[in-house]
Amino acid sequence: MMRMLRILHVFVPLLFVAHPMAAMDNQSGVSVQGTIREETTSEIIPFVNVVLVDLPDSIQRGGTVTNNQGVFVIPDVKPGSYFLVVSFIGYEQLVVAPFDVKETTGVVDLGDMHIRQTSISLGETEIVGEKSTYELALDRKVYNVGKDLQSNNGSATEVLENVPSVSVDVEGNVSLRGSGNVTYFINGRPSALLRSNPAAALQQIPASSIERIEVITNPSAKYKPDGSAGIINIVLKEEKTDGVQGTWLVNAGNGDRYNTNLNLGITKGKMTAFAGCGLRWDKRPGSITDQRTYMDSLGQVESFYERHAVRDYKSFATMVNGGMEFKPDNKTSLSIQGNAYRRIMNRPMVFDIRTSDMLHEVTLDYLTNQDGLEDESEAEASVAFEHDLKKEDHGISAEVNVATYHELETHEYNEQYHFPDVFNADRSLRLLKNGKQLEAAFDFHRPVGEEGELEAGYEGIGFRDDIRNSGMHMDTSSGQWVGDPEKYSYFRVVQQQHALYGTFGFPLKELQVMTGLRIEQSFLRATLFSLDSVTLNRYLKVYPTLHLSYEVNDKVEAQVNYSRRVNRADGDELNPFPVYSDPRNFESGNPLLRPEQIHSLEAGVQRKGDKVTLIPTLFYRYTFDAFAEVVVPVKDSLLMTTYDNISSERAAGLEFLVQGRPIKRWLINFNSSVFYNEIDASNLGYGNSLSTWTWHVQVSNNIELAKQWMIQWTGRYRAPSLTPQGRFLGYTVFNAGLKKEMLKGKLSLVITASDVFHTLRWMHEVHSQVLDQTVKYDRRSQIVFVGCSWHFGRDLKTKKKDELKFDDGM
Repeated sequence: MMRMLRILHVFVPLLFVAHPMAAMDNQSGVSVQGTIREETTSEIIPFVNVVLVDLPDSIQRGGTVTNNQGVFVIPDVKPGSYFLVVSFIGYEQLVVAPFDVKETTGVVDLGDMHIRQTSISLGETEIVGEKSTYELALDRKVYNVGKDLQSNNGSATEVLENVPSVSVDVEGNVSLRGSGNVTYFINGRPSALLRSNPAAALQQIPASSIERIEVITNPSAKYKPDGSAGIINIVLKEEKTDGVQGTWLVNAGNGDRYNTNLNLGITKGKMTAFAGCGLRWDKRPGSITDQRTYMDSLGQVESFYERHAVRDYKSFATMVNGGMEFKPDNKTSLSIQGNAYRRIMNRPMVFDIRTSDMLHEVTLDYLTNQDGLEDESEAEASVAFEHDLKKEDHGISAEVNVATYHELETHEYNEQYHFPDVFNADRSLRLLKNGKQLEAAFDFHRPVGEEGELEAGYEGIGFRDDIRNSGMHMDTSSGQWVGDPEKYSYFRVVQQQHALYGTFGFPLKELQVMTGLRIEQSFLRATLFSLDSVTLNRYLKVYPTLHLSYEVNDKVEAQVNYSRRVNRADGDELNPFPVYSDPRNFESGNPLLRPEQIHSLEAGVQRKGDKVTLIPTLFYRYTFDAFAEVVVPVKDSLLMTTYDNISSERAAGLEFLVQGRPIKRWLINFNSSVFYNEIDASNLGYGNSLSTWTWHVQVSNNIELAKQWMIQWTGRYRAPSLTPQGRFLGYTVFNAGLKKEMLKGKLSLVITASDVFHTLRWMHEVHSQVLDQTVKYDRRSQIVFVGCSWHFGRDLKTKKKDELKFDDGM
């Protein structure tokens, strides 16, 4: 039935008009044209039925369907007054506001028109317009948050746990296809908010404010090539319905967890404004076990180290975002938007430390009480301008983005010795980070030939990171705090990147081709003021990209894409001065660390069926000068974590996504991946290459139990993965949720439970010639949330079916 209706909607208008592209060649009157897009996502929609109606007598004067780019052209329109009727199965009918054709030749460009997904009833058959959970675009995979119940009360971290190709460890660190080198965008632009401390920032972004998440493993040359794994773009919701509309969510969870989020939108005439605010109170109790065996150069055991820690972290965070867009006409747009968040976290911890010799005789035994505070804030704002030039499909855009961040960490330690019986020690550590970023971009696009499109532009970015460390200890003789010169440093990194890029897209029959080239000049200056040391680095690199898409038929599409990427070290990875996380563990960067260079290739197929959608993808990634985190034992049971370049790293694998409906009310999302990883660290003295196979599988089920009731459960398993010195062990986790909608969808009640069986554990092993280490992390991850959401304001879905809806934004 659905298929027959779609065929009729495509071919009925063709009974009285030729294909729009063919008609353009022989036009003698005025052509009326425009682009049809989906209202929420602004994505183009092909094969939409567009009918031209004479205003005085309501007689159809022409019609057509949109092409693959969502564009329609109605030729040979005589002078007069008209309106358009836009319709497509699964979407509300749109009646476009009347317009006049006064000339006898030329083009009337109506610009973008947006249609809304809906549900309709034909007899006993109900057809529901619904977004697919997974969508495959030319250069990205899209995960529509939509029916993910975790999005009602969780954070961006919980949403990312359900995104294919993405994994999140127990500390909130995100990796993409096994690599943690990810670049984050918010609303399509690089985010300073997620550059300095992404794990913490992701936990503060309310999941309810997210429209969709895009995973871009091989971005086009238009985008920065940073991040060896690719880009994760978080698209936030923007209420753009005429009038005032909003959503308010309130949630409460066990263990003193609470959060609330408010999103508002208002549109009046040519002005649109939106704003959101989220608050989170959170407790994250957990424990850490760290066991080490130290060996000499011959591999003989010298000593043992064991640490058991119990923590009770508490945090309060707030995040705000907002923006305005002004469209004086259908060719010009000016917008401003911004995001900011602040988090204050108390980090108390108690840990026992015991060391022993090769005969297991105790050499040290003491208890440490830690009282820590972490206060961080970040903010960014951007101004964007877009304008369509007089020539058809010619346009320019410009954008300026500024950002800043501030982070303060303080830690106080009291060490109470049990053996030997010596004086207790009091220590204090302080870490201060500040950063600023300025980015400017200019872009120009124009058609080439009949169906080609050229886009070119400039992007420049400059940022500065300041990192200050200091330490103190209690002088037992005087009872006064004394500065520790060995723990003082002041480090600054200044980087600039200037890039010229160009992309060219064109069709070859059913094959869509997009090529790209980006040329980047980079400058880096790293200064360690405390040692009067300066490191300079500059380099010019070329980053080519290629995207191919072949439409086999209306249900099957194949894609192949390639990109060269780079991963540049940040301030922490370059800072050579020790930064202590506690008195026995510190991190030291490497100012000579070279950027990673990555070649990334993938090929995929998307097959859309009536009940099942399949997306298998093969990928290969080769990295030279790859970053490696190296753990080195230092005197007195100290452990140093530093960074170095290894010779190469290879990863190849297969991802498989399935979305299907076995029955009408049951939706299954299945994704799995298996990939091979090989690390060559021979340049660091680790002998032969290390390699392993790893895999993961995830299944999500959505079942509509009855009208306006839905239950969801998700299970996933991640197998062990490889590091240059060891591995991360695998884990299993199950989540569940229940949702009830009331008052025609305006009020929703949601209950979710994460880690139902308390199986989420994180374990890391290190094996080297002089050290064997096993670290186990465990936190209270069994979380039950109860919450409700209220949708208020004008709701166009409740309008009478007979009422005409006009699009006044021409």
